[in-house]
This record gives sequence, structure tokens and C-alpha cells, in this order.
Amino acid sequence: MPAVLFRDDSIPSVSLDAAASPALSTLSDDERLLKTSADFSLVLGGPLYQLWRGTRLAGDALQLMRSWTKKNHFAIHDAVASHLGAKVKDRFWNEHNFVFRKSDGLFYHAKGATPAWAGFAADSSGLTLIPLNMAEPILISRGLDAEHALGFAPHGAGRNFSRSAYMRRHAGKTEEDMVAEQTRGIDARFFCGIPDVSELPGAYKSAAVVRRQIAAYGLAEVVDTVEPVGSIMAGDWQRDAPWRRKKRKS
Repeated sequence: MPAVLFRDDSIPSVSLDAAASPALSTLSDDERLLKTSADFSLVLGGPLYQLWRGTRLAGDALQLMRSWTKKNHFAIHDAVASHLGAKVKDRFWNEHNFVFRKSDGLFYHAKGATPAWAGFAADSSGLTLIPLNMAEPILISRGLDAEHALGFAPHGAGRNFSRSAYMRRHAGKTEEDMVAEQTRGIDARFFCGIPDVSELPGAYKSAAVVRRQIAAYGLAEVVDTVEPVGSIMAGDWQRDAPWRRKKRKS
């Protein structure tokens, strides 16, 4: 459930320090972030994550994280389109698990949710994505600003089981069998080469039920769907992470 996080005047804002680098002083915050992007990471509590935790970002500095994330998404879009030789007709990205400011002056933390009201961001097209799971259609939806949901809609089907509980329920099955059973009809791949079976559709709530609930509770209007042909997930990269290999050798 989304929850009010803090008022604008209760948390100090921060921004990147251009004074430390004169070459960056003439750039906007967004441009400076891109120029120094090699030093920033949200992975495993990297520097950007630590900056967020340590400063409790608010205002313009918080929006910097949004801009950084969006630019990463669009870079992936561009790379895929270039590789396929395809022309980009439209772009969507699923803005979820983020903090949004409303006209009441409050910031709302959308944990497990995506904004579903008009004009939630200056660059919003009015449409957002609700991906249910890796094998089901992605919903292109228009938010209905439901007051009883603080203006949010779910950003996906949500887990039915924790990762560990799901693994226990399927003890004895091979990963290959689980992937084959639950991704039938799509080309499912795992970037690191090792399947993460805890991300398979069976670990999540019924996509059909969640879609009916979105309509029943008036959270969003589904205007179209993206039918999946394939899905590329990160995979269980930690299983063969460098620190694990080092432990095994010792």
C-alpha cells in the first residue's frame, strides 16, 4: 500500500557538488549525473544507493534519481532498436517503487505501486505500464486517480511466495523443468546464463485475477497490451558471483 513519506520542508535537499569539478559547473544536474555515471550504482548498495540512504534525498535531488533511471531505460530501448534495425514508434517505462510529490505538498512512496493519476510528472504521457509477470501481457494503462488507493495502481502481480518459500515448494524439480513449464510459448532467457526460478510466473499472484481487480477497484483503465514474445531476466547472477567463487577456492 502506498504511504505518505515526508513533507517537502522536513528533509533537506541535496544535489551534486559542481564546485568540486569546474568542468561540471556549467552543466545541469542531469547532465552532470550522466557525465559522472561511472561512479554511480544502485546495485548492492553502491554509491548512489548510499547517497540516497545517507541524505534522504528530497526535492530536485530526488528527481535526479528518477532522471538517471529513465535515461538508463531509454538507453536500453535505443540499443535494442538499433540491434533489430527497428524504428521506435513510442516509448513506455514502468515508473514504480519511487517517491512522487502531489499538489498537497506531500511526497508519496509508491512501494509496489505505479502512479495512476494525470500529470504525475511533467514528462508523463498519461499512460503507464503494468507488467504482470514475465510470461503474461504487459498492460498499457491510463490511471483513474482512485482516491481509495491514493492515486496509485499496482506495478505488477506481486509475489504469492517469498523467494525461499517458493523454492521449498518446488524442491525436487530441476530448474530446466520449472523454466520449461512456466515459460511455455515465449523465448525466456537469463542474462547471466543461470536461471532465477524465483522470478518465474508461478511465484507471483494470478495475472488474470490482478487484472480483474484493477478494473473492479477502478485503479486504471487498460487501453492496450504488449504481448510477450520473449523475456530476458537477469538470472541468478549471485550464485556465481566473484566473492562466491573465491570462497569455494579457499
